[in-house]
Amino acid sequence: MRLVLGELAQRLTNPRARTFALQGIGRRLPLIARGARNIFTLYPPDTAELLSLETCNEVAIQFQAFAINMYGLMDNIAWVCVLESGGALNPLKVGLFKRDVEPYLPDELKDYVGEPTPLTWFNEYGKAYRDSTAHRIPPYLPSRAYTTEEGQTYQDLDRRASVALTEAGRAHADVSRALGLMEQYEQLVQEKETLGSNSLLVALSLNGENPTPPVYLHPQVLCDWGLATELLQVFDRSLRDKFGWPKMAMPNLMVR
Repeated sequence: MRLVLGELAQRLTNPRARTFALQGIGRRLPLIARGARNIFTLYPPDTAELLSLETCNEVAIQFQAFAINMYGLMDNIAWVCVLESGGALNPLKVGLFKRDVEPYLPDELKDYVGEPTPLTWFNEYGKAYRDSTAHRIPPYLPSRAYTTEEGQTYQDLDRRASVALTEAGRAHADVSRALGLMEQYEQLVQEKETLGSNSLLVALSLNGENPTPPVYLHPQVLCDWGLATELLQVFDRSLRDKFGWPKMAMPNLMVR
């Protein structure tokens, strides 16, 4: 994949377009691949044991990098098409799904980004998760998912643990009672930790003014990777068609 795109980049006549191809697309591809691989390594779909908070944070870091670079990949493709076609747009107007860029896209690529699947990906997920990660609230992997019954039990245990801790602080004059309350507090906290299951979802904010629906982590990463594969194939093929450059067979992107 990188060899094919590298060969394409060498055919670009605009130096800045070549920079976006080599240093933009070329750098993002291995980062996207590493992010996907790291997510599945840290949290295999068949994981049975409960994840630690630290592992959940590591998964969130990888997902955030993955999401940003997926979006950036599309911006880089748009820049290559605009510059190689002689365009000079305001940077704020450059984006693969922006109307100002349409006249500079090769026909096949323009048709592709206008199809329902890519448009839905961009409007309902890609832009929302990229913008929130960069400017507002980053996505995270909750450390637990609870059923309604487990949630009620958790709240009860949390309330009792809070009471025990408060009473222990007030009982400082009675060392024996204070120690007993602290032991009760620790037992309640440990019992809380046994509740729930690993979350299958990553989320931004589920409440407030602009709640965003969560997404299933592993399927979303695979779908994004498939979209990147298809998009790059269309980009390479359509740009070669537009300028009459020889075609090369582009393999599917692989994550090993």
